[in-house]
Amino acid sequence: MKKIFWTMKQMDEVNILCDQCGAPAAIRKETERILEILDNVYGDLRDVQKDDGGYILLSTEPLPEIQLKNILKQYHVRSKDFEYEDFIYNPTGVVWIIRLYIITNDYGITIIFPREV
Repeated sequence: MKKIFWTMKQMDEVNILCDQCGAPAAIRKETERILEILDNVYGDLRDVQKDDGGYILLSTEPLPEIQLKNILKQYHVRSKDFEYEDFIYNPTGVVWIIRLYIITNDYGITIIFPREV
């Protein structure tokens, strides 16, 4: 399942999704950190598609490269052109990947997804 989040008001949904897929606590913490920044800088009443700021795409399942390319294609960004990448390792043998893509000066997309080690 893939879901988009753009405000702290959605943290309950984030927690439910993380519970369902067994995401490590660090994923929730990083998601909350990013959403706080978006709310503080761009406001919590913005339209995710029309206003500045951006969003988090949280996937509970691995994203094959072709899916990642298709997601980013609408923004004219290549999947290898991320600004930042981090890894959160889970003892179950799954690594969670966090990538930030800068779309414009005031719009970014953070994509979080698991990948088998």
